[in-house]
Amino acid sequence: MDHDLKLVIFDLDGTLIDARKNLKENINYALKANGYPPFTGNRVYTLIGRPLIDIYKMTLPRSDARLAEKLVRDYRKRYKKTCHIGVKILPGVERALNTLKFGGFKLAIATAKGEAQTKLLLKRLGLFKHFDLIVGYRYGKVKMRPKPHPDMILHIIKRLKIDKRKAIMIGDTQLDVHAGKNAGVYTIAVKSGVRLGITKIAEIKSARPDAMIESIRELPAYLQKKKL
Repeated sequence: MDHDLKLVIFDLDGTLIDARKNLKENINYALKANGYPPFTGNRVYTLIGRPLIDIYKMTLPRSDARLAEKLVRDYRKRYKKTCHIGVKILPGVERALNTLKFGGFKLAIATAKGEAQTKLLLKRLGLFKHFDLIVGYRYGKVKMRPKPHPDMILHIIKRLKIDKRKAIMIGDTQLDVHAGKNAGVYTIAVKSGVRLGITKIAEIKSARPDAMIESIRELPAYLQKKKL
């Protein structure tokens, strides 16, 4: 594949996978285990892409916000056993990743999940082999600021020794787009998150991505044509 780009950084939830059912069940498990009412309907889907600790802090009564860390621990304990259950790889993702990898791109993930949880999930889904680097909200002992802060993206660029002008950020929400812009990289918004109820098209457009595509299956052809 003849291109100027060297690195493609992906968001995970809503961009490469549909983990809505799994996330809702695990989030609700910790809420119920601690005596709080679970999420009903689809409201929790709009919180996908935020760090788990923030989701619980936003959900708990203000007076109980200090308990968010305990709920995160309860969630993660269950998540180790159930992280892959009900999770679907979005259509065209595996073929696109194979094509990009074969074409010489380095591939990375920047996600609101923790690094360890993300690696475990990707191994169980069979996607881990595609990626050169996986960076989460917690990367080893380092706590990254969540999107829209650019920390994860800048860390990936530095670790993989890629000029940011040769990097591109792919995500399904405005948080992903803002993070990419704050890092100074080209941004592409994929509309899969809109179809999954994670975000709205107006919210993505308001972030002003450099480009928009319907799904990840369009990405290899788009990058083949794109010169930055």
